[in-house]
Amino acid sequence: MQKLEKMNQETLFVQLEANIRRLGENKRLLEDTLAKQKGELASLYTINKELQAQIDDLSEKLQHRNPPQILENESDQEVFKVKTQPRIQDLVKEIDECIALLNS
Repeated sequence: MQKLEKMNQETLFVQLEANIRRLGENKRLLEDTLAKQKGELASLYTINKELQAQIDDLSEKLQHRNPPQILENESDQEVFKVKTQPRIQDLVKEIDECIALLNS
């Protein structure tokens, strides 16, 4: 009976050693994965910081742009029509000339 117990103990120790080796290997793999993910995270933080700087820069540029004038009343609209009418006529003439060139 003692011989059987001794064999069972030896088998148990062998199994425990195998489990310990397997756990050690799993730990090493997890540590490698963790290191890789930390590197990727640092890279993403850097990219995020660069993109945020671009957003801030563009937001500031947008704030410094002159807002478009809003035509609030009819007199403003009439003035706008009078000022833009000659430019529209010039563009129409230019388009007509281009069409004539294409047709010839």
